Amino acid sequence: MAKEVEKSGSKEVATRVVAAAPAPIEAADVGIPQLKIGQPGTPQVLDGVAPLGSLFTVVEPNDPDPTVLYKNGDKAPLDIHPLKVGKSWVWYDEDKQRHDEPWGSPSVNADAMPYDALTYEYTLLVPVYDRELPMVMRIKGTSVPTAQKINLTIKRHEPRPPWTLALSLWTAQRSNAKGRWFVPQIAITEAKPAHVAAAERVALLLGVGRLADAEALNDAEPDVPVDAGGLPPEPSIEDKARERFGDDVPFS
Repeated sequence: MAKEVEKSGSKEVATRVVAAAPAPIEAADVGIPQLKIGQPGTPQVLDGVAPLGSLFTVVEPNDPDPTVLYKNGDKAPLDIHPLKVGKSWVWYDEDKQRHDEPWGSPSVNADAMPYDALTYEYTLLVPVYDRELPMVMRIKGTSVPTAQKINLTIKRHEPRPPWTLALSLWTAQRSNAKGRWFVPQIAITEAKPAHVAAAERVALLLGVGRLADAEALNDAEPDVPVDAGGLPPEPSIEDKARERFGDDVPFS
């Protein structure tokens, strides 16, 4: 704080305390963790602080103190709620310099991109970790089929908001002549009301969707059971919901 002194001639007549404007809190100040898979070359695996094939959180790439949430082979998978989906181009050039460009950038020639450059970014709520803090998971390369399954599941879940969807997440080993690696796997699971409510609060704080729309859709249609194929059936009120709310989907 700074003091502002008013004077009349040589005599002080009043003193006011002037508060400095608070610095804005940005996303980087929050420290949103990333959900990663323990691969053979992952720093945390090489350092022995995260098991191979595990799912763990870090706040920076070389975080020496990850939180392990799932170990490959665990009977209980990790339950997640998707809040938002995005995609971008991420690749390394011949000099091993990282490039990160948003999807649709005019400076990117999609046909010339490496096969593993397309990256999906999921903003999630992981209730077992924190019910108030979102988490980011990036999927690319050989794991893209899982990303496509997540995307299809979310689309088929419409017009209900994505955070009302609960997914079980685990890892599976893959190998070829070059070595072995782990890919994410997902399946729909039962959504617990308390977790859905927590996911909705975080989604609204992130500016995803609108509360009125979510409440109207939840009131309009009860929970729909999962079909034998592991995906929810098409919502029977989809046309009605789109007529009412337009094409403003709750994720981008």
